[in-house]
Amino acid sequence: HDVAPLAESILKSFEGMAEAQKVKLKFVHPTKPMACYYDELRLRQILSNIINNAIKYNNIGGEVQVYFSDEPEHIAIYVQDTGPGIAQ
Repeated sequence: HDVAPLAESILKSFEGMAEAQKVKLKFVHPTKPMACYYDELRLRQILSNIINNAIKYNNIGGEVQVYFSDEPEHIAIYVQDTGPGIAQ
């Protein structure tokens, strides 16, 4: 199944939280279908947790972006934010 629509719907489910935190959400649509096998429940849990943290620990006026990379043997889903990060 194409994983991009699922990832987009998960990101959209955080619009209220992002608006309250004054964080912009950005979904970068892939140029082709991101078809793979995945466990929807587990993927939903993982992405929800990562996106939640990216919003919660971001800067006011920051951004959370979700994008993809189609590697030879897998698809990578990236969640990038403009928060302070974790100290080394």
